Amino acid sequence: MTPDRPDVTALLATARAALKDEILPALPEERRLDMLMVLSVMGLAERALQDSTDALPLRQEARLAALAGEKADAAALARAIRGGDWDELARSEQLYRALVEDTRDRLARANPKYLAALEKGNQG
Repeated sequence: MTPDRPDVTALLATARAALKDEILPALPEERRLDMLMVLSVMGLAERALQDSTDALPLRQEARLAALAGEKADAAALARAIRGGDWDELARSEQLYRALVEDTRDRLARANPKYLAALEKGNQG
C-alpha cells in the first residue's frame, strides 16, 4: 500500500484561492501587482502539474522535426529562416501554421483565459 500523498495540484489551487480571495483584497494598492504576478505564476505551475506527462515539449520537438528534420534545433531553424530558406510561399505557410500552433500551446499553459478570449474573438 502506498502512503497518502497530498495532491500537489489541489494544494496549489487551495493556496492560490486563499491568496486571491483573502490576502489580495487586504493588500495595499502598491503591493497588489506583485500578488497578481505571484498568482499568475502559481496558475501556470498548476496547469503544468495537471499535465503530468508535460506533452508540450514533445509537441514542440515534433513540430521542429517536421519543419527542420530530426537533428535540427530551434537555433538551426532560426538561421534557416534568416537565410531565406523559408521564403517560398508554401514553406512560409507551413512555418506560419507551426508557429501559430506552438503559440497556442504556450498560451494554453501560460494564459488560458487570454487564449479563450482570443479564440472567441476570432469566431465572431
